Amino acid sequence: MDGTQPILLNMMMRWVLAVLAIAYSSPLIAADGACYDARLPFSDSQRKGCRVHQVILRDAAISTPAKLVQVIVGSRMYGDYGEPIYHYYLFKKNAEIEAIGEFSPWENVVAAIRLESILGFQGHLRRHVGFRAGPVGPTQYSALHDTIVERDGASFCLVREFRPPFVGRMRDCIGKRSEPEGQATVGYATGTLRVDQAWRVACEQAVFGTTRRCMTNDVSEVFVRPERVDNDILQYLVVLRREATPAEYLVYEVNAHTSAVRFVELSKDIRDINNRYLH
Repeated sequence: MDGTQPILLNMMMRWVLAVLAIAYSSPLIAADGACYDARLPFSDSQRKGCRVHQVILRDAAISTPAKLVQVIVGSRMYGDYGEPIYHYYLFKKNAEIEAIGEFSPWENVVAAIRLESILGFQGHLRRHVGFRAGPVGPTQYSALHDTIVERDGASFCLVREFRPPFVGRMRDCIGKRSEPEGQATVGYATGTLRVDQAWRVACEQAVFGTTRRCMTNDVSEVFVRPERVDNDILQYLVVLRREATPAEYLVYEVNAHTSAVRFVELSKDIRDINNRYLH
């Protein structure tokens, strides 16, 4: 590692934390009634900033569905930036609640950056599918992996078990800004179309038989969104921009297993596209 890499990583982490700090300051809508459970020791204002995540609780090798409730309880300084302090509560299948306190693996910025790099996601995904820590959290990526909260003695670990055609797992028991375990095992199964290849496959169909080219200021990528369809097949929803007056937006579905491409629609309203596909 040369002398510039720690500086660049530090700058990247500072930028991510600054963005997350802005996001955290905005009111969030509770996912369900768990945020208003009377057993949680929070004020009404804190409950408005609460989020609920569907997870798998693994305890003594037994896995059951659970809810992880996330609430802002304060803030602290990290370098030049403020960051929120979250407390977490597990709502178990038997209706019991277990307080976790701070659960830093859920907020691991280094894990988020590393996974983007390993899977080739940088610049291709929008806010709800990129690997981002914070209020959204790992459960937002259910198209990619199962999210498991695993008991480890008196504490908990976050485990991501990737679903085909992705392979591998990541286990993080320390969190915050550390390197998680098992990172090198994560990747794509042989023959799988990568996220960073999907837009090009769709674009080649879009320009076929025309004088158009897949490049900036002609036909370019807007975003790619992984999603699961029938029989747990992974496909990429690809949105392209075609220069025109006004600009045209082309929507495609690309099968990650076979690279088959299907045209979905053409629109001239990017706000409509965002509203319908960035849910």
